Amino acid sequence: MKEQISQNFELIFVVIIIFVIMASYYYYLYREYTKKQEALTKSKIIPQCPDYWKSIGNNKCQNIKNIGRCNLGSINDMDFSDKLYAEDINKCKWSKFCEASWEGIDHLCV
Repeated sequence: MKEQISQNFELIFVVIIIFVIMASYYYYLYREYTKKQEALTKSKIIPQCPDYWKSIGNNKCQNIKNIGRCNLGSINDMDFSDKLYAEDINKCKWSKFCEASWEGIDHLCV
């Protein structure tokens, strides 16, 4: 009887050790995954200008391909240094209104 209890205790001990090792391994994998995801979100650099526009410095952009519906005839420059465009949400609203895609910006508003 004592021998059977001893064997059961050994089996339970081995199962607990295996469980702790597996839990530690999965926790390590989860922690590495979250670190990578955090690094990816931090490393995303939002472009200064909408897609396919040319940056002409100081938050000024030039629509060289006449993209969208906010073309002003021969004047295709847009100044995003105005305090109106200080927040990305306002850039998003402008992007949606003018139908000019802007990576990292145009998904902020619906």
